[in-house]
Amino acid sequence: MGDWGVTPLEHAIELENFEVIESLIKYGADVHFGVNDFLLNIAVKTSRIDILNLLIDSGADINLKRECGHTALMVAACCGSIDVVRFLVERGADVNAVREDGQSALTCAALFGKADVFDYLLTLVSSAMKQTLINVSAEGNFIPISKHSDEPLF
Repeated sequence: MGDWGVTPLEHAIELENFEVIESLIKYGADVHFGVNDFLLNIAVKTSRIDILNLLIDSGADINLKRECGHTALMVAACCGSIDVVRFLVERGADVNAVREDGQSALTCAALFGKADVFDYLLTLVSSAMKQTLINVSAEGNFIPISKHSDEPLF
């Protein structure tokens, strides 16, 4: 661990220093775990596809869940760009993964007002996931954010 309370790889990702990230991985740095979060989750917040690609190509588990149940795709749905969400899905992120409380990437996008992410994920998730969204929306009195809000979800 470095002087900043994080691993060197975690710090390099936060600084978006691709060359240092690449070198640390080459010399055996763990691509999964940082001190503060999973490294993919930290990389998602940078929106740097090249860094995400390097971590995944180096063995980072794209569907690894934090203790709270969040995956990298859920983090991206909350605070990432649509490009990051699409990249993660193309690389195999599970669009139907849920936390114990039923939250998913789709519900995260809805809760954080990410309409473009919501619309994209809505085309990919299972019918069961769409039903969960309807239930969560009904319980929470959420206003639909999707361009599909007047259309049936099924």
